[in-house]
Amino acid sequence: MSGSRLTPRLFLARELRRAREAKGLTPEALGRPLFVSESLVRSWEKGRRLPNPDTLALAENVLGTGGILTRLLTDVIDAAVPIEWFGRWMEIEESASSFWSFEPLLIPGLLQTPDYARIVLRSGNHPADLDEMVEARVRRRQPLLELARAPRSVLARDSKHPQNGHLTLAPAASRSLLNAVRKGLLDG
Repeated sequence: MSGSRLTPRLFLARELRRAREAKGLTPEALGRPLFVSESLVRSWEKGRRLPNPDTLALAENVLGTGGILTRLLTDVIDAAVPIEWFGRWMEIEESASSFWSFEPLLIPGLLQTPDYARIVLRSGNHPADLDEMVEARVRRRQPLLELARAPRSVLARDSKHPQNGHLTLAPAASRSLLNAVRKGLLDG
């Protein structure tokens, strides 16, 4: 668990490992009563995977942690916007000369209109400030739209509207993509 910032996910991973070690158990010994593998327990303890709440509750019975880890999972981690992977991605976007993305069901984030992004982000059921998330997405796409020699994308097939969205936004999103093609930002 490297890095200077301890995310809620990594905090849970660390505390799960500490509780297991405090009980004198190996990852294999903890996994046995949970009917999970040693490698899965290690993945939890490294923050690569999250246990489901039912399995974590069983682990807490074995570890005697009183439910605090399950509450952390359900009240903090599940409610958090998943930024662990995203921080470095913004650095990559700034220096990229091209992006390859396969988005069969959604218009890629950097090409979404604010209304379309709002529906996509709302469907994630994150309690974070929706307006703030939409503004952040729009800020990320702005440099792409202003570049004289912008990174190019190829749209291999039409993207569909968000599953929980409204069809009325599809024309606006399509117009946004068409404008990007006309500016030479996309290959249609």
